[in-house]
Amino acid sequence: MARKPGASIASRQEKHCRPRPPHPSRPLNPLLIRNGKVCPCPVSRSSALRTTGVLRSADRHGHPSGPGNLALARARGEYVAYLDHDDRWLPEHLAVPLTAFDQGAEAVATGNVTVDRNGLRTAASTPLDMCWHPEFQLMVPLFEPSRVAHRRGLDDTGTRRHCTARPHRLPLVVLDDPRAARRLLQSLHDPARDAELRAACARDLRAWFQRTCATAQFVRPNGWQGDFLPGIDRMVHGLEPLWPDLVVVPHQGGGYALSQRLWCTIRGHAMHIRALAYKVYREQLALLPAWGSRGGS
Repeated sequence: MARKPGASIASRQEKHCRPRPPHPSRPLNPLLIRNGKVCPCPVSRSSALRTTGVLRSADRHGHPSGPGNLALARARGEYVAYLDHDDRWLPEHLAVPLTAFDQGAEAVATGNVTVDRNGLRTAASTPLDMCWHPEFQLMVPLFEPSRVAHRRGLDDTGTRRHCTARPHRLPLVVLDDPRAARRLLQSLHDPARDAELRAACARDLRAWFQRTCATAQFVRPNGWQGDFLPGIDRMVHGLEPLWPDLVVVPHQGGGYALSQRLWCTIRGHAMHIRALAYKVYREQLALLPAWGSRGGS
């Protein structure tokens, strides 16, 4: 039984989940999901869990969305936040979304810090990472549940249905000869090609940000008014690899396509990504036909 106002925490395993209430008047009501296996964890004996109980999924899911949706269906707090078993919240973390909710926000995503097994910091989100637009959410979504909180009921339309993502393909270039397509794929790892491709990627991102930031839907990180353009070059330099999961497959219209694999639950989602990709990645895609016509050499 949840109390309002409060926050329901949907965690996928019990260990490591020890959230601290940001204020005594904003109690936490944890809901915990065991992902299809029983694991005795010390936190299950805490007073918080004796109050709210443990929700256990009947089957093991191959993707975290299943357990998360089971917990979402049971959440009764005014706000919902998520904590994966391998993530940690800073003690003051929940104060950030709760402050935003008090100011009228419906959903909040926060930055994050990545650490290695020894606790050493290896990466951190930047203001550029935290810019939001519907096109960004489609192409490069903020998907880590532990960074997200929202008002309960905001996304009740279909979110409780667990669907397995299936591979779809985004054809980048079509060649007549499968050997030429494979050589083109291999040549993308050549340092000379990589530098040219990254320069085109930077041009694509600059154009994308400049177009979207002129719209009313563009959202900057709270309190940040900096220039995003200098960060684009740093972002492109850090992408590794630039185009992951490329494959060569027969094309429906004939020939062989160098394609990017897309993991989507429904075909319509993949089609939206395909349509936008040809618009956003124009400079990069323009390089491939010429490279392919030279046999990837």
